[in-house]
Amino acid sequence: MSRTHQAIRRAQEELRSTRAEALPRQNLVDLAKELTKEFVAERRTVENIHATWKPESSRSLTELEDFPNLIMSPDAKVVAITAAGSPASREYRRLGERLERWEEGDLGTLIVAGSRRGEGATVTATNLGLALAQDSTRKVLLVDANLSHPGVGSLLGFPKQTEGLSEFLADDLPLTGVVYRTAISNFCVTPSGSDPQSNQSPLTAKIGTFLEQVSERFDWIVIDSPPVACTSFEVLSQFADGILLVAKAMETSSRELSASLSKLQNARLLGFVLNEVASLRKSNFSYGEADSHPL
Repeated sequence: MSRTHQAIRRAQEELRSTRAEALPRQNLVDLAKELTKEFVAERRTVENIHATWKPESSRSLTELEDFPNLIMSPDAKVVAITAAGSPASREYRRLGERLERWEEGDLGTLIVAGSRRGEGATVTATNLGLALAQDSTRKVLLVDANLSHPGVGSLLGFPKQTEGLSEFLADDLPLTGVVYRTAISNFCVTPSGSDPQSNQSPLTAKIGTFLEQVSERFDWIVIDSPPVACTSFEVLSQFADGILLVAKAMETSSRELSASLSKLQNARLLGFVLNEVASLRKSNFSYGEADSHPL
């Protein structure tokens, strides 16, 4: 077990011990600081491995040729595209590298979720998917499964009426009608659908059929999920190999984080991603040289 994973386990145990009162906000910052330090301590080892490690290509890109093309906007609001050399983009790549080398079993289907809306799960899932796709031997599918509040399509500049997951779940379209290739040859997207909010019911078990089918074609499936408290998240989590919990610096409360960790007791929590770390620089807290390293 890695030092980072041990830190997460310790944090889970500490937060589960909380009862009536929420932990002070300082505890969330201390938790993020501890996890960030663990990440930085291991980063050099990861980079040394990356210099020599070459994955075997498990699937051919020709398997994607029966999916239609969808053009991403050149103004797509993701740093992995618009600012590939930025510190934020580099951190998403480092996160992807760590997931590639996860030491406790294979990963393939990942859920990215927050405790509530507005914590940056969509931005994190999209940039992580693009970061994983920078390994050209791996095929990556980004899925917008947040049908109540979809965001992947608008983030990437897709047309609003693009059909997607909701049509598959309603038996209106087969897989080949809801998975789209992009200009990045090994990166595909399944948006939420043309009118996902018309489906007010939680995700059904048919999402398992969808994920089973796409897992036969893709090495990585990154799912932008509804928040942890939603019923649809519980359905999705049954089919995931791991979960990344997103928190927003100076906004996610200790109470919210504690509640999410309680719901994830039986799930495979891989770690945390702390967004908007730059806002901490404007506060009384300081992360020192580790402040730009989300985990």
